[in-house]
Amino acid sequence: MVAKETYKVIRATVGPWFKANGFKVLKESFPVYQARLGEKFVTVKFRCHTNGWYKYKGSSFCVWFKRDADPAIDDSAIHLLTRQLSLPEREFIRARQNRIVAGMKQPPPEYVGSLVQAFEKAFKEPKQFIDWYLKDWQTVSQPYPADEPIWFRYLSEEDVRAWALLALNHIKALHGR
Repeated sequence: MVAKETYKVIRATVGPWFKANGFKVLKESFPVYQARLGEKFVTVKFRCHTNGWYKYKGSSFCVWFKRDADPAIDDSAIHLLTRQLSLPEREFIRARQNRIVAGMKQPPPEYVGSLVQAFEKAFKEPKQFIDWYLKDWQTVSQPYPADEPIWFRYLSEEDVRAWALLALNHIKALHGR
């Protein structure tokens, strides 16, 4: 599921609420919604991970929520939606994330072997890169810290839709404050 398809699902899922609540769609390659709220702008951005889609591990996207006098679209960690969530809310996300990861098929040994060979050719010390790559098939064992991004993992349209709805519920709550 390439980014374009993911964004189509996100737009179809959250777009009607944003439109009904006075948000404008900004012209970006990823979904960005913005509305003026008093002296400030509320900007919400959904962006797929730059690593793209992988057959065996899917992909992920992140959500930013910014309420600021500056309408500029901002990628800084301070505006991550998940940074504004409580520990129980982040734990709910971790549990759902772990269900998705647990449902991922392990890649065939020849696939892993070819990746290991590629890393060995590309790096002098490939072990850390191999471990980093293979970590994506492991569940998250510790609570997500509030100041780190949470990339919503997905394997299917249903996963994207469920994450988008979850994000929208948090956005509605933050928008209402």
